[in-house]
Amino acid sequence: MAKVRCVIVPTTSVHRIQECHVAAYHSLWDLVHTLLADDRGAAINGDVAA
Repeated sequence: MAKVRCVIVPTTSVHRIQECHVAAYHSLWDLVHTLLADDRGAAINGDVAA
């Protein structure tokens, strides 16, 4: 089962909260693209189990 993670931004500044949202979004986006690129590379090399 997946673990739930929470990031708390202890501020009342909307700008700081939005900066944290953008940073988290970009980090996740990069992670997904890295994982997809690895999967595609494995598929091209025939390393993916069916």
